[in-house]
Amino acid sequence: MSTSKRDALTAAVELLGALPMPVGAGTVPMRPEQRKALAVQIGDVQPATDALIGSFAESVANVRNHEHPSWEDLYCMNLTSYMGERMAPVLKRLLDTETENARLRARVAELEARHAAVLSLHRKHSDSEHCFADDETWPCNTRTALGQAEAPCRPCGCPKRFDRHAEGCHTECPSCAAPADVTGYRIPQHRDGCPQAVTS
Repeated sequence: MSTSKRDALTAAVELLGALPMPVGAGTVPMRPEQRKALAVQIGDVQPATDALIGSFAESVANVRNHEHPSWEDLYCMNLTSYMGERMAPVLKRLLDTETENARLRARVAELEARHAAVLSLHRKHSDSEHCFADDETWPCNTRTALGQAEAPCRPCGCPKRFDRHAEGCHTECPSCAAPADVTGYRIPQHRDGCPQAVTS
């Protein structure tokens, strides 16, 4: 790179800062078509090991913390090149995790639907103190077991033992609890004072 171009690039970075990293305010589940496209693009690779993930974390820290020269940063270039060449296994591990999360969300929804269906059958007779399904004295044993034992998780999968939804939950904003739209991927209106209101 010529001296004039290098000086111009240095001045631009000082004025505008480095290019922004394309990250979001929270994590939303990948859609099935996104997972399918990612699988085709990365090909037949094995998921990254814990050792490789740890190596990437160390490289990220080294890139962030070392003293950056005002000319070509060969140290950063070498580290980012190292990570780029090994990114496919990391993406495979991400894809496997997204696929398993989608399976678990579907399983939770299935179990909750079954739970609701059973409760709808075991209801009180309108003209007696008995259960409509099995004619036991109301409340019947089934209704007592299912209706009074509160499910440990919300429909989205977030544990009820916490006061708010988990970070990245697609049901509502994790900061202000504002509900998502019908797609489940966007918070149309955050509540006043929410720190994520300016980033969504």
